[in-house]
Amino acid sequence: MTGRDLIIYILKNNLENAEVFTEGFSPLFITLEEAAKQCEYGPATIQALIDLKQIKGIKYENTYYVLADQINLLRKDDSI
Repeated sequence: MTGRDLIIYILKNNLENAEVFTEGFSPLFITLEEAAKQCEYGPATIQALIDLKQIKGIKYENTYYVLADQINLLRKDDSI
């Protein structure tokens, strides 16, 4: 994810005044484990997709986070 991607996401979702760094990056990011649970994939799969830049996410202090809007791309019914 680039800074530009993050800025566009913030502007598209009217999050200019939202608290970003409260409660684990909510509402912009969800943890790798939560993304895996919601999408019925293993955490290693989600981590690999982030590393391969197939989905947008970040690694912060040894923890991976997925951009919340990427969940729709991860659903098993959809193709990655």
